[in-house]
Amino acid sequence: MLWTLLFRQRFIIGLGVLLLVVTSWWSQDVFELPDEQDQLMVGQPDYYMRELRLQVLDAGGEVQHYLYASALAHFPARDLTDLELPQVVVYRDNQAAWVIKAQQGALHSVQQTLHLQQGVTLHKGSIDEVYPLQLQADSMVVDLTLEQATSDGDILVQQYDMGTLQGRGMLLDLKKNQLHLHSQVQVIYENY
Repeated sequence: MLWTLLFRQRFIIGLGVLLLVVTSWWSQDVFELPDEQDQLMVGQPDYYMRELRLQVLDAGGEVQHYLYASALAHFPARDLTDLELPQVVVYRDNQAAWVIKAQQGALHSVQQTLHLQQGVTLHKGSIDEVYPLQLQADSMVVDLTLEQATSDGDILVQQYDMGTLQGRGMLLDLKKNQLHLHSQVQVIYENY
């Protein structure tokens, strides 16, 4: 009888330990992702959006810039937002706004920089103006805090009845309306 009592106690303790081990193993398997899945999750967006329209105001309530994109996906691990067909309008006191468009873009929210690619165009003033100033590049970085645009690639600047300006690399101060081309500058004047 003593033997069966000891056997039952050991059996119950063994069963309890086994149950504890299985529960521990199961919870670890369920609540922890393997390393490969962790790597996949890092590259996954946490939200998507269509038809983004965002106005950023200054302390006085005036619009600083406007951001539009047909679609976006936010990646929290890299603090990056991918944009499709982004358009940025940078407003300036009592002056025509700068409008920047591209096929693709990536917004880095901490640095407040917008990296634009594929068919980047920039124009000053309303698109409805008769002779807008227009700039084209393959890629461009827009610093929304400093209100500057930079590019390392080829730049083409056109204005009807004025001519074209070509160069490689640029810095455009959107507040001061100053364009600096870095190298290989060529100017073609039109005479109508």
